[in-house]
Amino acid sequence: MMFNLISTENKKYVYISDNKILASSNNIIQKLDKRLFPIKSIKQKIGYNNIIKLNKKYYLGHNLETSEVLNFEKAISERVENYSVIGKYKDLIILNNNNSFPPILETHKSNNIFGKSVWKSNLMVTSWSLVDNNKIFIDTKDKDTFETIGLITALDIHTGTKLWQFNITDIQPGGNISRLIGVYQNILIAGIGTDWLLGIDTQSGKLVWKEKAIPNFYKINYHKGTVVSITSGFTERNIKTGEVINTFKDSKVLGLDTFMSQRDNYAVAGKYLITTDQRKGKIGAFNTLTHRFDWIHEEPGISFPGGHPIKYSEPYLFVMDNKHNLHIFEKQ
Repeated sequence: MMFNLISTENKKYVYISDNKILASSNNIIQKLDKRLFPIKSIKQKIGYNNIIKLNKKYYLGHNLETSEVLNFEKAISERVENYSVIGKYKDLIILNNNNSFPPILETHKSNNIFGKSVWKSNLMVTSWSLVDNNKIFIDTKDKDTFETIGLITALDIHTGTKLWQFNITDIQPGGNISRLIGVYQNILIAGIGTDWLLGIDTQSGKLVWKEKAIPNFYKINYHKGTVVSITSGFTERNIKTGEVINTFKDSKVLGLDTFMSQRDNYAVAGKYLITTDQRKGKIGAFNTLTHRFDWIHEEPGISFPGGHPIKYSEPYLFVMDNKHNLHIFEKQ
């Protein structure tokens, strides 16, 4: 896997979707063919999963205080207050309505995004939520105390009906849900605190497996059907059982003096994990089969912090540096 650098531009707040730069602090919507359009200000940090495609022309995005529907072709936006985007399934959009107290979980048709809701739920959602197939998985808050209560709740996406709840306190008393990582073939991968990685059956809500691991660095490799992690070493697990099937640790390849990946938002592209050395201006494609970097690009005088996500949308790779320059690469 090799890339060529095709652009470096200063855009402090941007979001990439379908090979388009949708928004930035320079108030533009941009396609990679360099066509520019003016647009009202919408600030999104690159890679945050809070802009979703409604159809060919419209996108829905939000920050902490407002949501906007973006018309990409006409470059206009409609500002809507106090909604946050949970996700999308087919023609349904799931939103958290913060205009009510406590906030209400709502589902709307994508062609009538702020019209009459399909259904509503008074379950309170924390920062962790996930939409997959015909279910919504949420980390549930207590409606009175607004605190996390250690419950993963599954809802039917068409009706809002509660399907099951999984109590994480059975695994770690007093623990918290550190993240909902993803779903693959009816297995929900979840992280509990800093100690546990779980596989939960999405049909029954029953625990399939649990393994001692730091969950925050794990992602699903949908191409291979595994769970992977890359920090000072590389680990790959069977998604059905949680057992380690591939591991590598060599400071000459992944180490302080060579390449130290300390991010949880690296890009997964087939057999490659595309990550950065957050201290240096290094970007690399790690081959999970040979345990070597097949491609490394270095930019002097900058770094690529873990808080600035990477997005790979074939054939383009987007990486933002510590000076808010967006680096765009094209796969050879």
